[in-house]
Amino acid sequence: MRVWGERIWLKFFIFPEFIADYSLVVNSTNKDIYEVVLPFILHHLCQPKDAKSLADSLKVRKIQMDDWLKRAMEEGTVRKLDKSSVYVLNQADTQLSLL
Repeated sequence: MRVWGERIWLKFFIFPEFIADYSLVVNSTNKDIYEVVLPFILHHLCQPKDAKSLADSLKVRKIQMDDWLKRAMEEGTVRKLDKSSVYVLNQADTQLSLL
């Protein structure tokens, strides 16, 4: 993490198979913490996971993760596999947003 003024740049890999490097600017323009946490959720969803596993890996309560996953599904970033409790990246939508 490098700090420059009031901006914090977080570098991470969302799609290890594409070796994509992304930067997220965190500053006063963010509306809420969801915008900061979403890239980390997407990173963990490189492999299908359930809400409890995601919550455990990010050290948050499951009910909070449920709220974030619901919002990500509404935005089309994440989808649920059929009627299971497993979430995955919505690959088509996420890859288009890279362009």
